[in-house]
Amino acid sequence: MLIKQEIQAIQDPDYKFTVEHTPTGWLVICYKKDEMTGFFRRIGKVMNISRNSTGFKSLKKFKSIRKEVKIKLLQIACNYMDEGVSV
Repeated sequence: MLIKQEIQAIQDPDYKFTVEHTPTGWLVICYKKDEMTGFFRRIGKVMNISRNSTGFKSLKKFKSIRKEVKIKLLQIACNYMDEGVSV
C-alpha cells in the first residue's frame, strides 16, 4: 500500500490524517475530533517525510497525539524508510 494511503487509513475514532505534497517530501496533517461538536478540528502539521526515503521528522504538534496513534505513524514512516516504498 502507498504510504499516503496507509497514513490516511489509520483507524482511530479521535484522529484523522491527511498527507500533502511538498517539493521535498510529504507533510502529515492531523485532525482531532472535537468533544463538543463531534467535528474534526485541525491540530496541525505533525510529521514531515522525505520523498527519497532518506528520513522523517516529527514536528511540534506530534506531542499532542495519543501514544498509540504516534506508534502507528512512526511504524509507517519506519517501514517506508526500510523498504523505500513508493508514495
